[in-house]
Amino acid sequence: MRAVGWWGSLAALTLAACSPGRPMRGAGGGPGAGGPGGAFGAGGSDLGGSPGSGGQIGDLDGGADGLDPMDLSPPPDLGPPPPFQPLAAGEHPRLFFRSYDLPMLKAKAASGQGAALIARLKTSLGGGEAPRQDMSAFTLWDGFGYGVLYQLTGEQKYADLCQQATQRVLDGTPDMMSQYNWTMPGGYMDITGGTMTSVAMAYDVCYAGWPEAFRTMVASRMLSYQCPNNKMEGWPMSGDVVTLEQMALMPPGDPGVWTFGPVVAGAGLITLATMGDPGVDPALSSRLLAGVQKNIDRVLTEGWGDMGAFNRMAKQGAIVSNTGFVPLIQAMRVALNQDYVAERPGVEWMTLHWVFDLMADPKGQTPRFPDRHDAPDLYEQFLQFGVRYGGTFEQGFGAISDAMKPALVWTVQTLKLASLQDALYPQHLAFAFINTPLGLPSQNPGQLLPHVLQDHVFGAYEFRNRWQDSNDIIVTTMLGGSPDETQTTSVIVWGFGLRTTFGSLPHVEVRPRPRVETLVASKDGSGILSVGGSSLAVDFSGASGAEALLAFVGTRDDLKATSGVRREDFGARAASATVMLGTTPVYVMTLQSGVAPAVTVAGDKIAVGGQTVSWNGTALSFGAMSP
Repeated sequence: MRAVGWWGSLAALTLAACSPGRPMRGAGGGPGAGGPGGAFGAGGSDLGGSPGSGGQIGDLDGGADGLDPMDLSPPPDLGPPPPFQPLAAGEHPRLFFRSYDLPMLKAKAASGQGAALIARLKTSLGGGEAPRQDMSAFTLWDGFGYGVLYQLTGEQKYADLCQQATQRVLDGTPDMMSQYNWTMPGGYMDITGGTMTSVAMAYDVCYAGWPEAFRTMVASRMLSYQCPNNKMEGWPMSGDVVTLEQMALMPPGDPGVWTFGPVVAGAGLITLATMGDPGVDPALSSRLLAGVQKNIDRVLTEGWGDMGAFNRMAKQGAIVSNTGFVPLIQAMRVALNQDYVAERPGVEWMTLHWVFDLMADPKGQTPRFPDRHDAPDLYEQFLQFGVRYGGTFEQGFGAISDAMKPALVWTVQTLKLASLQDALYPQHLAFAFINTPLGLPSQNPGQLLPHVLQDHVFGAYEFRNRWQDSNDIIVTTMLGGSPDETQTTSVIVWGFGLRTTFGSLPHVEVRPRPRVETLVASKDGSGILSVGGSSLAVDFSGASGAEALLAFVGTRDDLKATSGVRREDFGARAASATVMLGTTPVYVMTLQSGVAPAVTVAGDKIAVGGQTVSWNGTALSFGAMSP
């Protein structure tokens, strides 16, 4: 559904949608959650469960923050969620939950795990019961944190604290990361967009607790927002200021770069927070909403692919999704019943791609993910802190289908991601409370997600054998988007916690990509990708006697890189060989926990254990391949 004539038409947006806890109409499917699962709360799964089995959640830091280190009380029975109701003029809250959701949220807050999440929120506010004393820790989202407490308790003191924090923001008090600043945001446009979200979020949850004159002033300040034009990357190249209307209708920059999406989020949350309120021009709201919807579409078609690939590197995609864009997707559903998760299957993959990519670190440190754009180390650590990188799963739970949430629970528990949770920014702790599905059993992602992933927009291809431990194997490449490499892009192989490259495939930067590659995929993660005379074959069936068998025909530009930086010595865990099928060199690699199988040539086939590999001049193939 797109923008329709504004205020009277708001009531027409009456599809069956959902607020927090309301079953989503979102895309995706799969088996129901299986096996006994533990409740998912503030911590990860230090306390139990083999992969896929769940495990009762406790406090990962052992009570160092004063919380009960192991609250095993069952989550509350919240009953069926209320149905969506059309938004009324002047109704608040409306962005992330509605007034009819409050009974469920209050029951959640009264549970042991819910109370622990609220305690963490208060800790992020410097205690939560009085104005923050250490202003070096002030955040622009303090107001939103206090406002959530106001909604849960009805206590006026929290609305007053929210008002005080919001006034500080409007007066120019900087965030603890000083570039986030209402009057003069510094850096790139994502800083401006993120800054804008903070006031909109506080306004929504504290509207009823503020004096009319104050909330009218805040609405006016948001709708007339402008900031100095820094005229650097992502900013307009002309003009002395950048205005809200400019950011809603024609955001500066490219949707495939990290600076664009957060601007759409900032303009979008301001629009959703103020539309229909007393004194707000309906024509302006309609114009802003139409622009925001158009630009959401641009982010979802020019920035993100249909399976979670971002035009540039994954970390830039994280900036887009975390700096307001995923919360905007949630707010569009909660306020207007515009369910992008249902309309566009790729939307939930903004979050789910982390479930596919994240791997346990072999040294027990922060989980890692492959860097398909070939950063020197071929991987990045998954760090969750600050406005740009914090809140990935806390916010992401609000923008994926119910069918896929057990896979997120498994990922958070098994990789102990809650121990990495950003404890400094109140919005992340508030979203953890609002969106976390307490009591939802975990389910191994391999039972819910495909093992072979193809992003049709940016040509991201991934083959994964399982979700279990640091010995999982993933093979990935990205043939589109804007990489660090040119002309070709390397295939990355990551197995047994180690990494290397294995061949180079043609790269095309235009969007959308102009040709479709040949892909054969199996349920076990095996597959064959052929493009432009090159072919990659991946076999996880075990027929070769190895956990993974890879074969490649094509150029090896990846060998030009410094091997000491971009590769780790697999030692006995991997073996490689180059053999000839006629005049064609075929590169072969096996990854295994035991002895490497022999690689031999018999006629027009390569034999590796009980598996064979053939080449027909266009594509590789296996003698036996799982369905």
